[in-house]
Amino acid sequence: EALARASGQKPARLEDPALAARMFGGSRTLSPTQIETYHSCPFKYFCRYGLGARERRPAEVDVMQYGTLMHYLFEQVFRREGGAAPAEDDTALEEQVWQLILTYARQNMGGFELLSGRERYRLDRLARSACRLIRHVREELAQSKFSPEYFELGLGEDPAFPPLKIEDGAGNTVTVGGTIDRADTFTAADGRRYIRVIDYKTGHKVFRLADVLYGLNMQMLVYLAALVESGQRFPAGILYMPAAEPEVPGERGDSPDELAQAADKQLRMSGLVLEDAEIIHAMEEGAKGRFIPVTLKKDGGLGRGSSALGEEDLRRVLEHSKRLIASMSRALQEGRVEAAPTMVNQNDCKYCPYGSVCGKEYGEKDVRQDRSSPDAVLAKMAGEEAHHG
Repeated sequence: EALARASGQKPARLEDPALAARMFGGSRTLSPTQIETYHSCPFKYFCRYGLGARERRPAEVDVMQYGTLMHYLFEQVFRREGGAAPAEDDTALEEQVWQLILTYARQNMGGFELLSGRERYRLDRLARSACRLIRHVREELAQSKFSPEYFELGLGEDPAFPPLKIEDGAGNTVTVGGTIDRADTFTAADGRRYIRVIDYKTGHKVFRLADVLYGLNMQMLVYLAALVESGQRFPAGILYMPAAEPEVPGERGDSPDELAQAADKQLRMSGLVLEDAEIIHAMEEGAKGRFIPVTLKKDGGLGRGSSALGEEDLRRVLEHSKRLIASMSRALQEGRVEAAPTMVNQNDCKYCPYGSVCGKEYGEKDVRQDRSSPDAVLAKMAGEEAHHG
């Protein structure tokens, strides 16, 4: 039997039910990262969160901490402004950003004066990038009726924002917490209070609804599900906001307007928005698709390539996410931690530190692309919903 597992003919799993129960039984708390890790590969989850095995890293510190520092700058600037977009001149913004960087360096990097010349230069470049990105976000907020209301919102830290709780069907409760970068709200004409979840991304991020079928790209959906669970708030969508400066390769003959349009395209948010004309226009005046991944035609219909769903379908996606989490809880209790990477739309083995342990050698050629249309994805979810009752 051991040889069969070693040869890949039989998937590895915890054979001892008592051991599986001790490791993964009972009610438990999960983070969105843990959920996505399990669905990308159960064995990776087992190694990282079951055994606590961590890869060796070089004895060095990344003093830039680019993503963390950029998140810090965005949070501090927009928390102080309370969603307003003041007509602040460039000099004032640059001074504000530099003061924040000096504060961050003092609290987290030993002080700016102790940094090397190279590190100071990198901070200077980051400051210039941050200023350009902040101006873009200010421009987006100035024309939007959605206002930033919550920053670094920790689910469970405030009774008004409890963590998501899911019954797994086996007598246990799964609690899902986490910290939301930003949540914006808008009150519609009918008095409904809508909320959208914003996540700052320093890397390239594209939301594909098909990914959710496999338990991928679920973090923001889990957050949105938690925020609307009480029924006091209604889902407006999830948006990934680029927090990295666009790289536009200029060519001879390109006009400033063409270069600006190319930069705007890279800075446009990815995600999923509620298909409702009032909500869409509240997010972007004119609904031209400059800031959000949705356009509206003159007749009010969705433009080509728009990423939007009606309220019933959006809630169906949220319910599907919760079913996957319940299924994950049951699978863990059964000891199902086999080395079975999903390999759909992404190479789950590419940066995995446990490849030498599981023995898998999957490459880009093994990745299966699923470009199912939203209608096809929703049909599959509806079928699973009917199956599970």
